[in-house]
Amino acid sequence: MEHVTQLYSYSWSTAEFAICRLTIRAHVLADALGLKIDTWQEDGLGDATGFMCRSNSDLAIYAGELLGGITHLGDKGPVIYREAEEVVANGVANALDAILVALSLTIESVDWIQPISACESTQALVTAAMKYRA
Repeated sequence: MEHVTQLYSYSWSTAEFAICRLTIRAHVLADALGLKIDTWQEDGLGDATGFMCRSNSDLAIYAGELLGGITHLGDKGPVIYREAEEVVANGVANALDAILVALSLTIESVDWIQPISACESTQALVTAAMKYRA
């Protein structure tokens, strides 16, 4: 099992990019990983919970779920986010594999995966962000 470390603050270099949604609730996963769960109000969307961590391989992962999505839309767990620049460079499949390893999960724990076409459209965002940083 790969060890993860809680992150309490993190700045995406470009933007966060949704990779997948899990079938395991955020608080259950956080407990299994030895992490603390955060709760907050997401403007216009209501109660939210989640956590952010970094893997041994220096992978920043954000897991966030909306209570409204769980209670009213049938979501089973959090959406998992990664750095958009990394996803565009390495692809959704590689990002998903790295997330599953870091969180000690299997593909059976996933009920939605970002379409590859979304990665292609995100390229423009990443390019603009990189120009802005330069």
